[in-house]
Amino acid sequence: MLDMELEKILEEIDLTKEAPTKEPERQYYYIKKMQGILAEQEEKKGRKLTACAQTFGCQMNFTTLISKNRINRKFQKMTVL
Repeated sequence: MLDMELEKILEEIDLTKEAPTKEPERQYYYIKKMQGILAEQEEKKGRKLTACAQTFGCQMNFTTLISKNRINRKFQKMTVL
């Protein structure tokens, strides 16, 4: 899924309603909710946040690199162990 497609999906989510019970709508709901939490924390700290992801085994490395690229847009620094 392209980031633009995901952003469009997230724009349409109403966080004042209950979380959906079916996937992937439920995941999208919590992604949007977490974006709000991260924005609040960045404002509170006055800086971009940092993150660290630790993988266990090479099967996750490719997925982690894709996730890292998306996460880097949201965080100041991303470290993969």
